[in-house]
Amino acid sequence: KIFSLLCLTMFIWLFSYGLMETSTNYEQALFFARLGHSGVLFVPTVYLHFTRYLLKLPRLASLYCLWYVLDVAALYLMFSTGLFIPTIIQQPWGFYPMGGICMVIEAMLVSTVAMVCWVLFVTTCRKARLTESFHEYNRLKYCCIALTVFSLGALDYLPKFGIRYYALGFATNAFFVSLITYAILVH
Repeated sequence: KIFSLLCLTMFIWLFSYGLMETSTNYEQALFFARLGHSGVLFVPTVYLHFTRYLLKLPRLASLYCLWYVLDVAALYLMFSTGLFIPTIIQQPWGFYPMGGICMVIEAMLVSTVAMVCWVLFVTTCRKARLTESFHEYNRLKYCCIALTVFSLGALDYLPKFGIRYYALGFATNAFFVSLITYAILVH
């Protein structure tokens, strides 16, 4: 269920951004930028939830529950103010949002969650190599690799802050989903 929710948040992000990039007018592109970023808001929280479930870490429950509440508040700010996405600009590939002050804070939180989850996976994977079955160790190893590649999707923030870079989150997400699915089904 949690992995499906993670895939849904990524779908909202990527599908809406695809519609934004191909939009023909500013208002429509701005709406799709905000809709897509509403999926982005929930990705770190759902990933933390997924990590807690996969690694069986009950102590993270209160943290991700708090983040879900903060995400809902951020969602309200996203659509009612310009604090996340004040404007969009025309890039060579189409429209793309410019980040506001709240997006700077969000980018730092996304980086923190990615690093914390990666450390949790690596330490659990190392322990599993010594104490768990070969299948469990491989499952965790593939999750570590998938998270490493998935974290590169955070580079999609660069164009939002004026750095010219073609956003490749779609590729990192596809690799991540494929590898996690493989790890779950085979190991």
